[in-house]
Formats: sequence, C-alpha cells, structure tokens
Amino acid sequence: GATRSVVSLAGGHGIDGLAASGGWLVYVEGWKAGPAGKQETPCMTNATEPLNWRIVAVNLTTGKGVNVDSGVNRRTTPYPGNEICSSPTAPLLGVSGNLVAYDREDATGSQPLRERIVIRSLPGGSVVRQVETAGAVAGITLVAGSSGSGPLVAYLEQHATGSARLMLSSPGKPEGGEVTVGVESAVVSRDANGIDRLTWVAFDDQGGRTIWSATLGDDPTRIDTGLHRGWTALAADTSRIVWGQVATDTDQPAPITV
Repeated sequence: GATRSVVSLAGGHGIDGLAASGGWLVYVEGWKAGPAGKQETPCMTNATEPLNWRIVAVNLTTGKGVNVDSGVNRRTTPYPGNEICSSPTAPLLGVSGNLVAYDREDATGSQPLRERIVIRSLPGGSVVRQVETAGAVAGITLVAGSSGSGPLVAYLEQHATGSARLMLSSPGKPEGGEVTVGVESAVVSRDANGIDRLTWVAFDDQGGRTIWSATLGDDPTRIDTGLHRGWTALAADTSRIVWGQVATDTDQPAPITV
C-alpha cells in the first residue's frame, strides 16, 4: 500500500508514454529543444518544433534505469483528422515481460509516413526484431508469445487517406501481415490455455463499433456490436476481455464490460 517516487524529470520534460510488465517500468521522456512555448488557442506556440525523446526502462526491484533508445521526431502531420494541432508525437510503447516494442520515424522520399518498429530485450538491450511500416503507427501492443513462438506485435498502421489497418508481426512473418482494415484499437494476449489471442475494435462509416477476437490462425469471433458511445478502451488477459465506452451525452452511462 506504500507509494514511492521512481523518477524525477528536468523542467520542461514530460512523460509522453508509460507501460509496465515483468518488474520493469518503461517510459518515454519528451522535451522541446527550443524555448518554452506559450499556451494559445488551441495550441502551444512551439507545437511544431521537433520533439526530442528517449525511452528509459527502470528495474523496479533494483531501482536502476537504463536508456533503451533516443531520437528526434519531426513529422507534424502523421495523418489527417486525428489532431487539432499539428505537432510531432512521441514513440508509442508496448511492453511484455522483458521485451519492449516502440516506433521510430523512418521516412523516405516515396514513403513519408514510414516508420520502423523495434523490439528490444530490456536486460541486455539487444534488438530482437525490426518491422518496417508503410504508414504512421497509431498503436502498438506486444506479447512475449507462447513457449517457443517468440514475440508477437500487433500494430495499427494509418495511411495518408486516414484508413487504419491492423497488422501482425510474428516470428513466421516478421515483416508484418495485414489482419483487417477499419480498426480503432487492438490488443494481443494469451488465453487461459496459453494460446496467443488477438482482439480488436472495428468501426464502420456510421461510427458503429464491433469487437472481434481470434486465436491466431482461426476465424475471428464477434464479441459485441453496436458500440455507439464513442472511443472504446480495450484490454485482454487470460480468458477475459474488458472494454470501456465513453458516453456521448452527460446523462448516459459509460459502462465497463467484462
């Protein structure tokens, strides 16, 4: 029941991402190199300035931290319609056991939204796998994998048109393969029998959302449909799937369903 301080950041630095698993706390620290911005409507005056970032992993047993990776993000328009202010965004995190997955900007002249997903071992820092994406990464989730199967990474790939594709990278298909399109969020987990499972929220043109789940290699099963209350938070572990809805009206409930 006790609390303790794990890390203190310098002035002007913020935590832009946080995840924990297997005794590790991993966070993304972000900061602007130039002078501090001033709040305007609706943005900061330095919103478009490049974002410096570093990923740090803290061993919660020893309290020691290690720098996982660092870089500078410069892209201000990853995809249309998702941000009020154009601003570089920090890498996204997925942590499972002793592994971490995150994305790095890796644009080329022909693929301005391309990124590279990196999977690293936290104890040693070695790169386990890298995945090149064709679009901007809008979400990452990682599971260490069943015995002998290796790490699985599910990620949302957003293109300039705004379409979102759910991709899955596995040891058998490390470059990543498309699962489906029109996806809002996704998680990978292991079910009660130790079998890897993929669960996602799909949406249609009318804003309706449907939750699907499938063990890898099997046809997906529809879990729920008609979710019209806005963005749906999603989590899964062992034999349970949990999702929460945001009410669109203040007098409506915002249920959490297991």
